[in-house]
Amino acid sequence: MNKWIILAACVAVAGCTDKTVAGQVASGDPSIARSAGDPVTLSATSPFGAHEPRTNCPPRKFAGPPTARQAMDLLICDSEKYVGGYLYLVSDVTVQTGKSRPYSGWSDSGHTDIDTTAAVWPIQGQVTSFQCSRRDAMLGADPSRNCLRTDNTQATGTCYVNTFGEWHCAMPGGTGVFMPGNQPPPAGG
Repeated sequence: MNKWIILAACVAVAGCTDKTVAGQVASGDPSIARSAGDPVTLSATSPFGAHEPRTNCPPRKFAGPPTARQAMDLLICDSEKYVGGYLYLVSDVTVQTGKSRPYSGWSDSGHTDIDTTAAVWPIQGQVTSFQCSRRDAMLGADPSRNCLRTDNTQATGTCYVNTFGEWHCAMPGGTGVFMPGNQPPPAGG
């Protein structure tokens, strides 16, 4: 159980937004993108009972800065993966892009592959993060409720270029609300 809590806390450091950003999404602000309704490949035979991590990722090499939509797509592709026997997924992602700033050894050094000579673009928004176990590992529990879920508010992060000229985006900062009990996996985007 402690391993779940620790892993959920690690996932919780991945962000959500306030009503201002939600209002800007509704108004069509081009600096903001929202994932709700994006298509995903569902897998009925998945041992996790969830969709597969996104593979329809945008090209990572382009002349920056990323648009809000590119930043959101890169964030989703960087977040969804299999790690240590768990499936990590995200849903309800909103990303707003900011103005560039220089690399900071204090705040950006967690990205070991970052190009320290290139500008960094701040992002903010929201994301719901899931850490899912295999359904057959849910001994004595409902196998359709095999995920830990964290709803993240006021997420902050960056988009950056790595030393190979490829763009990556992450929102590890913000306030996460860990949902009690096991939750079902996300149905879609």
